[in-house]
Amino acid sequence: MFKCPKCGAQETLDAKFCSNCGVDMTKFAKTSNSQDERKKRRKKKIIIISSLLVLGVLIGASALWWSAYTRNKKQTENYKTQTKALWEELSQKSEEFATNLKEVKKIDDFPTLGDTTDEFLSFLNDKILSLPDMEIPVGYSDSYEKLSQVLADYKAYLENLKSVLNNVETAEDADLNELLAKADKAKESCRSFTESNSYIQKTVSEESFNVTNIVKLISDYKSKQQQEEKAQLEALERAAAEKVVSNFISELPNAYDVLPEGDTWSEAKKIAKKYWSSAGLAIFENDYQVFFASEVFYRGGKVVSSERSSEGKYSVLAEERMEYPVDIESGSTETSKSLYYFTVQKISGNWYIIDRKGR
Repeated sequence: MFKCPKCGAQETLDAKFCSNCGVDMTKFAKTSNSQDERKKRRKKKIIIISSLLVLGVLIGASALWWSAYTRNKKQTENYKTQTKALWEELSQKSEEFATNLKEVKKIDDFPTLGDTTDEFLSFLNDKILSLPDMEIPVGYSDSYEKLSQVLADYKAYLENLKSVLNNVETAEDADLNELLAKADKAKESCRSFTESNSYIQKTVSEESFNVTNIVKLISDYKSKQQQEEKAQLEALERAAAEKVVSNFISELPNAYDVLPEGDTWSEAKKIAKKYWSSAGLAIFENDYQVFFASEVFYRGGKVVSSERSSEGKYSVLAEERMEYPVDIESGSTETSKSLYYFTVQKISGNWYIIDRKGR
């Protein structure tokens, strides 16, 4: 159906005249066809223009992609060149440092190793400062992060080593364990970087992280130092324990010499209280009162030997001398010597006799 442009009546497409108003329909059909042709041409132009625009965008995008590709390719080549050079330097430094570590045979070699460590640290600091200047190509961010981690971990390990070398006297087991842990961490960082970057051919010397010899030297030194300190302490304690016994057996005869006709037992107890613990005074009273109540005279003695029985307690062997009257009229006497074990213990910072037994 077709609509008459004059009266609006509906006609068939092949009608020549309008059945309502009689207008020539063929004329109108030609005009309609002309409009369709113009629409088709307009649509074709739009398609062509759109295609050209799309093509232009594609060409522009391709040009940008190619530019970015070539730029990234150049960055990649530069990055690999820089990292290769850095890694070769690091590898050489590590080999030299490994040699220096092996040359350390005693504590006296530590200062020389310390100087070498300082040089290595200076090298690492320079490389760490230069990292931000590197251009990171697309796809190499992980490589860059691992390289940064290598330098940081290596530096931390060497700083810890230098601290231990400078503080041997105060180094604790925790410090040595931390050194070993940081050495292992730095070694693992180096291994991870080389494994993830196949273009890196040289490897960092793993012997540059082998500080077991350093740790052993320090441990042996500390152990020897502790043994010497323990021996010195035991010597001081032994001397103190022997002195208590020596003072007691040398001072007790004064009870007779000072007060030969007085209350010698009372005087002896005063002397005993200085050296016997409160618990041991009963032993003293039971043992020595016999001598003071009889004609037996206590004349001192000497320390023979001593040994440590436990912490703060010593067994001291001493010789005691007693005089017995042989002839009262002539006043002649006879001297006898007896050996006794004194148990001496440190109580509240002071040393006391707590027991005495005959040998």
